[in-house]
Amino acid sequence: MRELPAGGAAASGADAVLAEDGGTDYVLYRKDRVRCSSGGELLEERRLKPESPTRRMVARCCNTAMFLDFTRGHWLTLYRGRLPGDIPPATMRMMTADRPERV
Repeated sequence: MRELPAGGAAASGADAVLAEDGGTDYVLYRKDRVRCSSGGELLEERRLKPESPTRRMVARCCNTAMFLDFTRGHWLTLYRGRLPGDIPPATMRMMTADRPERV
């Protein structure tokens, strides 16, 4: 099970979500395989509209985006930099039409 510490990667302020190449590094995990190991009470959901099925979870302590949740699905989109420890290398890339060559 992957553990996600709320705000752990951004204790001094909000971390950027964009990578150096302009992309957003994220990983997908099944919702039943992720839990918040600490600081769960600091997570706050944000939605574009109250009825929006997608919620963005932000650590209130440091205004850092932690993950996206499409409430009608069974996957969480976790920002890769928020995961502690060794993270396996990416095995595929999606939505790459606008990425620079050789990236």
